[in-house]
Amino acid sequence: MGGLPTDSWGKTPDFVLSGSIYLQRKSRIFTLEIQNTRTDEITGSTTTHTTSGDIALRAKTIVEGLWNRSNQRITVLPVP
Repeated sequence: MGGLPTDSWGKTPDFVLSGSIYLQRKSRIFTLEIQNTRTDEITGSTTTHTTSGDIALRAKTIVEGLWNRSNQRITVLPVP
């Protein structure tokens, strides 16, 4: 991977969220991964939807479910 990029605070992120959408003839396949950069543990999820709009409507629920499955706690940092 060649090292992780730094964010606007000049630090490497604790977690990286990445996703992809694959277009099929009659469906959309939505994949998400959360990578813990300290342990390199990756938790992933793949869901199938009939339209891209369905993905948009369910995105928050999908991300929250994946996050909860990874058994991590979110730490909210103050905006500098």
